[in-house]
Amino acid sequence: MWLKKFCDADHLPSISGKLRLGTLHEYRKIERPELRDPKEGTHEWVIDFHTGVRADIKWLSEISLGAINSPPFGQLSTQAIVGTTITVDLGDYGIRGTLSVYIDQLHISEENGNDFTATGLLKFHFSRHNSMILCMSWVDDPSAHLFEDYNSSWSIELKKRDEFAGWMCRHINQHMSLLQFDERSLNLLSLGQSSAIRVTCSNNPVEYRDRKIEVKNRTDLNREMIVSLLRNAEFVKDRKFEAEQEYRFVFDFDAPSNRGGNQRTRLDTRESPYFLPISTFGTSFSPTFSRKNNEE
Repeated sequence: MWLKKFCDADHLPSISGKLRLGTLHEYRKIERPELRDPKEGTHEWVIDFHTGVRADIKWLSEISLGAINSPPFGQLSTQAIVGTTITVDLGDYGIRGTLSVYIDQLHISEENGNDFTATGLLKFHFSRHNSMILCMSWVDDPSAHLFEDYNSSWSIELKKRDEFAGWMCRHINQHMSLLQFDERSLNLLSLGQSSAIRVTCSNNPVEYRDRKIEVKNRTDLNREMIVSLLRNAEFVKDRKFEAEQEYRFVFDFDAPSNRGGNQRTRLDTRESPYFLPISTFGTSFSPTFSRKNNEE
């Protein structure tokens, strides 16, 4: 098996001397419509109480990862809740993202202890914080060409993916500028902390599935399912992209917190892509470069 990156000739690292790393949020807005995925790094689930779903606060708290413990749910049994949004950061769950719960005209219609039926909607939306990504395709044949719009490509053996990931992390650490991080991240850094920034890389094949979950009853969703989904949201794409056969490298950053102690805080990258300067690839996984006309 091989990992192959399709690109224009001027983006070949052997020609440009740079490796282009995109970002999750960039691909939500990228100009090329065949690559654009407005829901990159997101998940949604909806509870429509008009369908007769029965619920209780404990279950709602579990599938909202605690968001529904917040007000205004203390008044749930005594008044309708109209047009309210609760947003929480999920860092305590080891998840790099925020969850928003939109409550649309929710009103209790019947109670039986902690169990209740209601009218209205609960809409849950998760958005992962931004990260750098390198998108490749995994193929059996290194000569395969999956994208007709690109005239060039480069590839490495799949079995060398972890070594390649480590090589990229080391080069990012050497060349990364603070200007690549968003304003929130820069405000969290103390002076002189740039050398303490840590980059980690996870790599996996992309799973193609629906990102929207329709919840019909309490057995459809639980806390473990939600945590698993959201921790891997960066490796999920809509089924319409399945022909890409994508294999993805995701780069996350953190640094010592300015609150002191041993705490570390996440750092989010800006939306724009990053061009990693490289003089040469690691010798043990030297990629094969090619153009569509088979010129090397």
